[in-house]
Amino acid sequence: MQTHLQILINDLVDGFPTLPAVVSRVMAITADPDSSTKDLYRVIQADQALTVNVLKMANSVFYGLPKRVESLQHALSILGYVEVRNLVIMQAVFKSFKVLGGQGPMDIRPFWQHALDAALAAELIGRGPAAGDQDFYVAGLVHDIGKLVIYMALPEAYAEMVKEVGPYDPAMFAMEQRFFGITHEETAQRVLRQWMFPESILEAVACHHRPETAADHPAAVWVVHAADLLVRWADALDHGAETEAAALGRRLLAPALVNALKSWGPGTLDTLRGQLAAKKAQQSDLMTMFTA
Repeated sequence: MQTHLQILINDLVDGFPTLPAVVSRVMAITADPDSSTKDLYRVIQADQALTVNVLKMANSVFYGLPKRVESLQHALSILGYVEVRNLVIMQAVFKSFKVLGGQGPMDIRPFWQHALDAALAAELIGRGPAAGDQDFYVAGLVHDIGKLVIYMALPEAYAEMVKEVGPYDPAMFAMEQRFFGITHEETAQRVLRQWMFPESILEAVACHHRPETAADHPAAVWVVHAADLLVRWADALDHGAETEAAALGRRLLAPALVNALKSWGPGTLDTLRGQLAAKKAQQSDLMTMFTA
């Protein structure tokens, strides 16, 4: 029997806004091998906000171009299909939770920073086990949005839970199930299914805390699981939290994860930490772009 709290969450999920049509069209175009940049241009140029963000990204520090990019066509040629697809999805996801803003009992900016960092980490890690897969970045970006959905439904209760155990404590997952009758994994999967995201992303989100349960898309699941841990490990080291870093380091070197990702070890982690730090510095303006 559903509890009152679970009913509130389920009602919010069922009534969650659909993504703008431009997102579906861009995803379809970028997945079509016969499509062209002209097809992307026709869709994006009709959306003023999206056009502005594409130009902002093309002119960001990440690309470091000597001359300013002034036209959408030039920006599309620089960014390419995958980057544009990621940007469109990113804008839509951030906009879907814009209602939270800076108000409420919990600061959600750290959540978005973790989401962006996990997206970058998943993209870096994904170059190994399944090079060329376009879904790793997006899967990393949305892996925890179920937390925001639950927070939207029950802000005071969820903020109190986060305050008690921390947003990434392993106990959080069990507490969600016990108190709300649903976890952020399940909640995110349901929202993303309504948004018609690819099955690989749905499974990566639904199993990122339990990667051993992956069935059809194990590579995506293990990559997102590792990305989540890597970001938290790197943050712990950066903040001098040695005990937490050591615990996360052990989880990153667990036999099952090493076996799943191949060529994975202490040296890999140090390399990825450096690459992640460089990527974060290059794309630091993304947080401002989407949360301003």
